[in-house]
This record gives sequence, C-alpha cells and structure tokens, in this order.
Amino acid sequence: FLHAFNAHDKLDLPATELVYRRSGDKILAPAGQGEVPGAIVHERLHGADFKRLSVGDPLFSCIDGETKVYDGGLGPVVWPVFIDDVVDCAVLGRSGFDVAYLEEVSVPQVCRQQGPEDVVVGDA
Repeated sequence: FLHAFNAHDKLDLPATELVYRRSGDKILAPAGQGEVPGAIVHERLHGADFKRLSVGDPLFSCIDGETKVYDGGLGPVVWPVFIDDVVDCAVLGRSGFDVAYLEEVSVPQVCRQQGPEDVVVGDA
C-alpha cells in the first residue's frame, strides 16, 4: 500500500473490509468444586482463535462426560480469542475465553495530490 501510494499508483481499495472487534465479552467455563475444574476446553477449540463459533458448536468437555455447547448468548456467531491461554491454566474454575465480533467497516478513499504535504483521507 505505502509503496503504491508513494509512487502515485492507482489504489484500488475495497469499499468495505471485514475486521474483528473485541468487546470484552467472555464465555465462562463451567464451575467445578473447590479447586477441581468443572470442564476443560473442548478439543475442537484448541488453536482455534478467530475461527467461527456458532450456536450448537462444542465449547467444553465436562468432568461428567457431558459436552457443553455454545448457546448463542452473545449472538448467533462469535469468534473466540485467547483460547489456549485458558487451556494452559491448571485450574479453570470460572475462567473462560474472550470473544470477538466480525464487522464490516467502510474504507475511506485515499487521494494524493501534487505535493507530499497535500494528502487527503476521506471524501476528496
């Protein structure tokens, strides 16, 4: 981008782009008793940061053999992040992992005029 911009090449930028937005929302692990975790992160999620998680997808494998699935409480589709940070913890307790949301944003048009000091970002 910078090379093309500095060389005054035509920049064919898309009108919109998809970006991940972190919200501070968290999916909590099921609670255990005392220092015994109630569940571990489901094997499908190991190394799956920024991969789509939809309603019904597995989240946690519980000690009793049950699999907890995503219930859609944060929206029909979310994008888990920092999953392996939870996996590396010896005791989950009530910890969990963050989620991000995918959103479409507008890309402003960038125009460069004659002098290097005359850079315009936005509607030109």
